[in-house]
Amino acid sequence: MTVTVRRLVPGPESEDMVEDTAQWLVDSFADDPIMLPCLGGQAHLSICLWRSFLKAGLVGGEVHVASIDSDTRTDGVAIWFAPNTDLGETPDQEAVWYEEYGKHMNADATVFWNTSYEEACNQVLDRVLDKEARSKMWHLQILGTRPSAQRRGIARALIEYMNDRTRDTGIRLETCTALNVKIYTRLGFTNEGGTALLQSPHGDTVMRCMFKWPCSGNGN
Repeated sequence: MTVTVRRLVPGPESEDMVEDTAQWLVDSFADDPIMLPCLGGQAHLSICLWRSFLKAGLVGGEVHVASIDSDTRTDGVAIWFAPNTDLGETPDQEAVWYEEYGKHMNADATVFWNTSYEEACNQVLDRVLDKEARSKMWHLQILGTRPSAQRRGIARALIEYMNDRTRDTGIRLETCTALNVKIYTRLGFTNEGGTALLQSPHGDTVMRCMFKWPCSGNGN
């Protein structure tokens, strides 16, 4: 078994891979407690949300895909934002987000993205790093694996693909489940900052933050 990782670039090839990846991400995250809150209870819009993440990553960040013994299908994906950049910070990303998902959002989803999610993230992150310090880290926005390819080293391959580039800056990410905390811990991350309650009419969940510190240690 050979796992290969590569960066997607905008173009005809990436369009097909984005659609395929968005389809299986719906299944991979179907049971994640954050999905219904971030969709405002509109589960049928999950595919639109995943398209928006992937396309925003293509225009403003980096989208890396992993494949097992294949050059055409994706078995894993990581969406990254470099230091001093983040999701939704450029007009191109905002346009993609709106076209793919934003125009479909109801009031509950709007409150979630504009208020609840950011407040919960900042509540946890502020206990560990100030905004300037964390802006210097790579942000892993999304890490997902096709259900049929799980437990085959995909997540590790996607993280290790960035080892050289993140060694001096570190990585931060957000997650909601205790299972994900265990997975990321095995990948070299630490869970710090405690938790924050993320409330929604469509189910409450808990926000946690994970860090992979620079070789020089904690960013403080």
